[in-house]
Amino acid sequence: MLPSLLVLLLTSRGKNSHDENQIFLDRQKSYNEDASVKQHQHILKRLMIILFGCLFLLAAPLALYASYALSSIKPRTISLHEFSEGRARDFYPNLTQYGPRASNTYADYRTRAFLISKIYRIRSMAKKSIQFEINLQNFTTKNIEELQNIAVCISNSNSLKNTPCLMLIAHYNSVNLIALFTSAEETGLNGAEAFIINHPWKNDIRRFINIDSGGGNEKAILYRVKPPQFVREYSQVPRPHANVIGDEILG
Repeated sequence: MLPSLLVLLLTSRGKNSHDENQIFLDRQKSYNEDASVKQHQHILKRLMIILFGCLFLLAAPLALYASYALSSIKPRTISLHEFSEGRARDFYPNLTQYGPRASNTYADYRTRAFLISKIYRIRSMAKKSIQFEINLQNFTTKNIEELQNIAVCISNSNSLKNTPCLMLIAHYNSVNLIALFTSAEETGLNGAEAFIINHPWKNDIRRFINIDSGGGNEKAILYRVKPPQFVREYSQVPRPHANVIGDEILG
């Protein structure tokens, strides 16, 4: 009887030892599998970060290029009612041949005369349904005399008096257009001030667009707009291009 009990006890201990070893092996295998999964996840995360970085390095220059890319130049041969950069460039020599156009200088006078002659030429070519009103506003400042703004109001021939206007400002259906070529802007916006204080068309203006230039080799950019809701309207143009830095600087 005793030998049988010893054999049974030894067999039971051996079985328990085998079970414990199996449990240890199973746990070790599970731990190794978990470690392998975590390692693969870590490698995958690193690969995703590297891939995102590569995409950013490729996408950022492409987006910047697309933002500043200029549209194709339309030749001089297109219809006259379409804007042609080729034709517009023909004006450059006439506007720049006299050098810097400081107020009340020979270059300023010659540029003014050139603009006036072209405006009269455009008026002579306009349809009968389009009305051109040209107004030369003379004004003076404390230091400079004989200054002049060139104001042009473009409207339908049947437009009523005091119809709301959109004003387009540049240095030298039911809404009319006023094109204003101001003088003495670099000395303190004197031309714009003279127009908005004394000109008879000032009360007809509801919106205005001011065009300025710091160079002629880049895409035009909207750098300041007020009130802010106009940004939504500008976003509807085919290729909007704007920057908030100008508004932050100018306040």
